[in-house]
Amino acid sequence: MLYCRHNLKLTGMGNRTCTSCKKDFFIAPEDEVFYEKFKVSNPTKCPSCRDRTRLTFRNERYYYQGNCALCKKQIISVYDPVFVKNVYCHECFWSDKWDSSTYRRDFDFGKSFFKQYKELLKDVPKLAMMNDNGTGSENCEYTYDVAFAKDCYLVLAAWYIQDCMYGFQINHDKDCVDNYFVNESQLMYNCVSCENSYNCQDLLQCSESTDCMFCFDLKNCKNCLFCSGLRNKQYHILNKQYSKEEYSEKLAAINIGSWKNREKYRQEFLKFIANTPRRYANFINCDGCTGDNLVNSKNAIECYNYRGLHDCKWMANGDIGKDSYECYSSGNCELCYDCITPDNGYNVMMSVFCWKCKFVAYSDNCHSCQNLFGCVGMKRKNFCILNKQYSEKEYFALREKIIDDMKKSGEYGEFFPADLCPFAYNETSAQEWHPLDEKSVIDLGYRWQKNLPGSFGKETIRFENISDDIKNISTDGDMGNGKIVWKEIFRCDKCEKSFKIVQKEFLFYKKLGIPLPHLCIDCRYYYRKSLMNPLVLHDRECMCETAGHDHSGKCKESFKTSYAPERKEKVYCENCYNKTMYLY
Repeated sequence: MLYCRHNLKLTGMGNRTCTSCKKDFFIAPEDEVFYEKFKVSNPTKCPSCRDRTRLTFRNERYYYQGNCALCKKQIISVYDPVFVKNVYCHECFWSDKWDSSTYRRDFDFGKSFFKQYKELLKDVPKLAMMNDNGTGSENCEYTYDVAFAKDCYLVLAAWYIQDCMYGFQINHDKDCVDNYFVNESQLMYNCVSCENSYNCQDLLQCSESTDCMFCFDLKNCKNCLFCSGLRNKQYHILNKQYSKEEYSEKLAAINIGSWKNREKYRQEFLKFIANTPRRYANFINCDGCTGDNLVNSKNAIECYNYRGLHDCKWMANGDIGKDSYECYSSGNCELCYDCITPDNGYNVMMSVFCWKCKFVAYSDNCHSCQNLFGCVGMKRKNFCILNKQYSEKEYFALREKIIDDMKKSGEYGEFFPADLCPFAYNETSAQEWHPLDEKSVIDLGYRWQKNLPGSFGKETIRFENISDDIKNISTDGDMGNGKIVWKEIFRCDKCEKSFKIVQKEFLFYKKLGIPLPHLCIDCRYYYRKSLMNPLVLHDRECMCETAGHDHSGKCKESFKTSYAPERKEKVYCENCYNKTMYLY
């Protein structure tokens, strides 16, 4: 049986048919208890379609040039200026130069809520890129969904970081480049799903490790190269023990400062780890959880790439959550439902980028607010509906009348419809996690961007005309031909997009002996993502056949795993996995 965000096929009293994809899905009794907390009826769409709808309000990767609508300076924005005009730079948006309550309007019971909200959403100025640069963060203008950060560049979905670049869902990190779901770490490069590690490169699912390269599933290891499944080890190569002197000699003989060598070693490493037994899920200190890549979590069901979840369901990519359902890329949310990034939020539902808010519903980009309904761009406000201020008594009376009206029209409990989305579908995270062709997108009511931003044919130098070894490039960036790394434009070996290597990035590579990347930041991101399993759960049995693991013959223990049945990896239950790891 398949348990997933895409296709739930179960029998019972909770059966429903998705109004969008027409597939069956299941609403468990505990789900109904949760929905009752928000006084919403059971969802009409399956979890996958609900997730897709949310993600259409999140453009992580496509940026446009434009001008701030207030101060007129040139800016980089996630909004296409052809479709969205009133975009503010960070300095103007977070300032007191404007007041979102000037866009207030009375609620009209002769019109639907979503229609009135659409008009408000169109009129209120928008933040160019969603971060708190200038308030909680410093020198992080070109980051997306980032907070409490310093000196970071083109990082997505992160907080409490410093001197980081090109990471996705990294938290509490410093001096890290090109990572995916790496936390509490420093000096990390091209690592995926790692915790509490230092000075490592090309690691996958490792924790508490130091000075390691090209390793998988290490715990508390130091100075390891091309290793997998080790525990509390040091000075290992290909899982073989060496003395400190022998290890240093062999490491020095391996030239991983060359791009060609590194790519060859990377492919050999992936082949090497293919035979390492895999735990059914990558959990660290978890209890009663299903999903994958969870840390310090309890009773987190069908959750992925998250730390510190308790009593949550259908959460993906974040850091800390409690009693919440269906939030994407959030930090420290409690009792939140069907939201995009309700960071430090309490009792927030059907909202987008509302940070430090309480008791907020159907709102967008509101901050440090309480008791909002249908508001946009508000800061430090209370008791507002459609950006209009009310007394506490007036607010709750009107709110209940609006909810009753929305229930009659079928709007209440549903996320924002397609015609409210400010982005084209293929600009958003929805296309990444739920890819569709143009016709399907149009049929769903979304726009399709025919010319996504990206520069081609602008390269000023080719990789074949320079050394592929970082040691042959001087610290001042001279590539041996008088050309400086950060002053040139390169072409991606895969998608052929033009890209630059900025000075800070180059200095990181030079410091750690890493060759110049031949791929643009997007292709590097998608490579790291390919090392993660899809957000899908399958029912499987343990593949262990080792005698002495509390079973005779093949183990019959069953579990839910993100490893599909057709995958070639050896997937083990918790008991067999733990017993096997003692052999390494």
